[in-house]
Amino acid sequence: MIIFLDTNIFFNNWHVTNANFKLLFNFVSNTGSKLLISEIVSDEINNKWNQITAETYSSLIANAEKYQKLFDKKFHIPIPEQSGKEYSFKEIITAKCERVIFYNYDKIANSVLVERAIKRVKPFQEQDKGFRDTLIWLSFLEYLRNSNSNEEIIFINNNSSDFYNSKNDGLKEELLQDLKEYNIENNFSVFKDLYSFVTSTIDKSQHAINIATIGEDLIEPYERLIEIETEHYINSLSELEKIEITGRNLELKKLLASVNLINFHIDEGIEDLSYLNYKILDNPNLIFLELNFNLRICEVEYYMPSSIYNENYKILNSKFYNNEEVSGNTKFYDFLRIEFDVSYTFNIEMEEIEGFVINRSEILK
Repeated sequence: MIIFLDTNIFFNNWHVTNANFKLLFNFVSNTGSKLLISEIVSDEINNKWNQITAETYSSLIANAEKYQKLFDKKFHIPIPEQSGKEYSFKEIITAKCERVIFYNYDKIANSVLVERAIKRVKPFQEQDKGFRDTLIWLSFLEYLRNSNSNEEIIFINNNSSDFYNSKNDGLKEELLQDLKEYNIENNFSVFKDLYSFVTSTIDKSQHAINIATIGEDLIEPYERLIEIETEHYINSLSELEKIEITGRNLELKKLLASVNLINFHIDEGIEDLSYLNYKILDNPNLIFLELNFNLRICEVEYYMPSSIYNENYKILNSKFYNNEEVSGNTKFYDFLRIEFDVSYTFNIEMEEIEGFVINRSEILK
């Protein structure tokens, strides 16, 4: 799918951060679609941003002075100066969505534009208005012809009077004739705004997230939360269940069956994190995740009756560390690197983990 966006779609959305753009970018990434934007659109948005920024700054200064006059005294009203990095629409949108193509307009002959202006072929209007729209349209057709693509075209433009038929459900007859002349047979769907496309076409439950960046967006930033959940899960198990995770071998597991208490603590955390599976649930804020990771150093604290520890002193002392007498028990430690497969539901809005379960564990050393 190729999705064409005109300048008017971006006005007042200078940093493309609203919910509709987020869904659009996720949809493009998840489906392998492309965003197609004219270089004219990019330049026009940059110019419009600079113009509005200058006007707004001047208005802020003037209103600040007016406000001080109302009270007949001077006081400081902080207004940020126009400084810093220059606004670049290209940089902003390509940082949000990798699958963006900017197409040139330099191959459209002036003679073609003049002829269309004289004949007032849409999107030209009276008094030669429509030069920009015509250049964007014809260079768009040139791109499609050269790409030899049969992908569906989504055309999003709120200038319906110059591009769409009377029902606003297709292109004007002149523009359909252009498609024939350029030998473009792609299926076209038209929309007056981004909201209409998003609500009619994008399944929010499937595209609430960008599949390609699940790790970057929903897993890696929450490693510490995953560690806390792992600790809590293991420490909530029975002592015998803990031994199944922390016992190095069958012989030691049998000896450890006599312990009174086991405390599990993560000294050094997650490494080699990857996700095995995911599923977006009916609530688009919830995603089910299955992960694999190592915990680099896990400290396991055991309390065993001293009489039993002393009976097995030779083997226990050779396998564990820092034995210490504590109220009739011997406390000793093990330090393990453990690999885990876990699953849980992540609440994107609340940034919380629900239903955490350890599915598999293996001691690596």
